[in-house]
Amino acid sequence: VVRDGRSNTSILYFRMNEKLLGIGQTASVMAESSAIVQALKSGGAGDIEKANALLDRFRKVHEVDVCYLLNAKGVTIASSNRKDPVSFVGDDYSFRPYFKEAAQGKDARYFALGNTTNTRGYYASAPVLDHAGRVLGVAVIKKNLDSLEEEMRLMPYAFFVSPEGVGFLSGRKEF
Repeated sequence: VVRDGRSNTSILYFRMNEKLLGIGQTASVMAESSAIVQALKSGGAGDIEKANALLDRFRKVHEVDVCYLLNAKGVTIASSNRKDPVSFVGDDYSFRPYFKEAAQGKDARYFALGNTTNTRGYYASAPVLDHAGRVLGVAVIKKNLDSLEEEMRLMPYAFFVSPEGVGFLSGRKEF
């Protein structure tokens, strides 16, 4: 039982890293894009549209659920889901830890239930900086965790607990 538990833990660790590690790096690259910086600087419709196009490409290439851009107040100004019935554009995420940390100039990672979509996700964010190093806003990526949950069904006693002690992900509904 102990050997199986250790083996399952190792497998889950590597699978989670494989699926989630690159997302944080991608958020950092996204935050450094000139289109993202310019959209936050100007707020002009043309610059916002260029940022939207870039967010669309990041979402598609990296196979994530949504990429979005928050201004310095935490309000979404551009998003890859802007045309969806449940768009993030105009929503205020200033209360989210991934925004608060990035607004202080630090990359952030966060597991949470989506406030708008009500779906579980892994959020990675990075500060968007101007040439002087001031935070203009925050670039965010959300990855749905359903595929990880499917894999966890093969390990009936495995579950993921958030730092707050909440059972967040498991192959068994009762967990």
